[in-house]
Amino acid sequence: MTRLHVFCFALLGFATSSVLAALPDLAPRSQPSFVASRAYFIADDQYLVASKPDGADEVRICPGRYVERASGPVCRVLDPDGLNHFLGGTVTGETFTLDETVQRLSGGNGTLKEMTRSRRDNPGFLLSVAYPSTADLHMQHSLEDIAVAAPTVADIVGRSSAVQMLAIGVAFSVLLFAAFLGFWWWEGRRVAARRGSQNDLIEAYAAAARARSPVPQVESGPPSLTNLAAAQTRSRRSPPPEPPELPTAAKPPAAVKVVGEEAQSGRKLFLD
Repeated sequence: MTRLHVFCFALLGFATSSVLAALPDLAPRSQPSFVASRAYFIADDQYLVASKPDGADEVRICPGRYVERASGPVCRVLDPDGLNHFLGGTVTGETFTLDETVQRLSGGNGTLKEMTRSRRDNPGFLLSVAYPSTADLHMQHSLEDIAVAAPTVADIVGRSSAVQMLAIGVAFSVLLFAAFLGFWWWEGRRVAARRGSQNDLIEAYAAAARARSPVPQVESGPPSLTNLAAAQTRSRRSPPPEPPELPTAAKPPAAVKVVGEEAQSGRKLFLD
């Protein structure tokens, strides 16, 4: 085999491989199977049938709640930002068609399975969404998870007014608390001053009473020998104190007195 033959065979193989690569893939690709489903509850105030400009009806889903206003039903969702969100305030939100709702709930991997009337106590619908088992991580837990806020000028003004009113209320509460503390401190000082003046008045009365009453001089230490001798001399010179007279009814009869005298002399007296 010459080199020409080898070159021809190589050129033929290269051309054949190029043609085979350019041919379309005739093997059918496997489509993902929807083997799982999840149901979402849609309340009556989240469901609205609106008329399109062409006259056809269209289902509009509000992830929050429809509120009746003068201009018509307005979708209100939770405010995602600021103090209004902390207080649970709502703003105007976007509404979605039924197909858009299904795609947002499933992350773009689901399809509408069915929508039936709910048998729960709360009136509403059950929206069943089918999705591949591998796309479970992209599924939302509730309808409120797909809410998108679109605040209007009125919402922004109302939010600012609410914040101002809240600030005024907090400032008034702080001032009221400070006034209460000041009154409590002033009342404590007044009571303490009144008690102090009463104590001063009592001390003044006590000092005046001590000044009017004679105070006996109390000698500290043992008495001197001169004082002891003078006291003994006075006790010797003074006659012994006489016994107090008994009342008439308590005086003993004469017989008893005679007996007493005879007894003192050592004689015995016998009375018949």
